[in-house]
Amino acid sequence: MVMVTALASTGNNLKPSIISEGFEFIGEIRSSGYLTIDGTVRGTLALHSIQIGVTGVLDGNVTCDTMNVKGNFSGALDCRDLTIGSRAVVDGKVSFKSITIQRGGVVKGELKKKSLIVKTDRQVKRLSRQPFLFAFTSSLAPS
Repeated sequence: MVMVTALASTGNNLKPSIISEGFEFIGEIRSSGYLTIDGTVRGTLALHSIQIGVTGVLDGNVTCDTMNVKGNFSGALDCRDLTIGSRAVVDGKVSFKSITIQRGGVVKGELKKKSLIVKTDRQVKRLSRQPFLFAFTSSLAPS
C-alpha cells in the first residue's frame, strides 16, 4: 500500500481531476478544484467540489463546498451543498448548509444542518439545528 499526498495550485484555471474506476488512492488531497471519484479514495480531502460516481467509494474526512454522491461515502463530511443520488449510500457524520436526497438514496449516521445567521437592522439572531440521527431508505416506486 502506497500513501500519496497530492497538492494542487490555487489557480483559477484548474482542470477537473479524476480517480478512475479500478484505481485506489490512499492519502491526502487538497485543491481549490474539482475531483471526480469513480475508483476508491481513503484519506483526508479538502476541495472545492467532489463528485462520487456510481462506482466510486470515498472513505475519510472531507471538507468541500459542494459534494454530489452517486456511489458510496463513509466518514466525516463538512460541506455547504450536498446532493445524494438515487443509488448513493452515505454513512457517517455529515454537516451541511443545504441537502438534496433523491428517491432511493440511503443516508445513515448523524446529519447536522449548519447554523444560519439572520441579520436585521436592529438585531442579529443565530439559528441552529441540533444534530439528529436517522437512517432511512427512500424506496418509493415512481407512479
